[in-house]
Amino acid sequence: MILALLTCLTSFGQATKRERNLIKQGNEYFNKKQYSKAEESYSRVLEINPNSQIAKYNLGSTMLRQRGGNSEKDVARDSLISRYLSDVGSNTSAPASLRAHSFYNLGKLAYDRQDYANSVNYFKQSLKIDPKDDQARKNLRMAQKKLQQNQQNQDKNKNKDKDDQKKTETAVKDAKREVYP
Repeated sequence: MILALLTCLTSFGQATKRERNLIKQGNEYFNKKQYSKAEESYSRVLEINPNSQIAKYNLGSTMLRQRGGNSEKDVARDSLISRYLSDVGSNTSAPASLRAHSFYNLGKLAYDRQDYANSVNYFKQSLKIDPKDDQARKNLRMAQKKLQQNQQNQDKNKNKDKDDQKKTETAVKDAKREVYP
């Protein structure tokens, strides 16, 4: 019994050491802008420990750095990024700074996808955790401004559509009068 417990503790210690080494290796790759290698290192950590909040955050952030545009591949990748960062952000046992950064990156991703309402929400969540983050505050203001502009444009389009519909109805009525006196 004691031998089994000792074996478990030894293999657990080796796993956490391996995790730390892989995270350190991933961070080195990240700092050298070798994002695909960093992504590979963080993914290997998650194979060892699927609950590693640091690996999830680092993997999501690394994938965000590699984000290209809005192709189908990018949409699928965005879904993974969101999943990893949301897991960390919503995990109340994760360090506060990691949670705040996760929400910040989710806000940035939503902003890039022109999803300004979610961007605003994520930046607010980030600021709730870290109220001193001036960059998050600045990005929140930019997202709010874009959201307001979109809403104003939608209102203008609705009014234009109503005007166009009235003109069409009037034209149809006038046409009916001309055809049927």
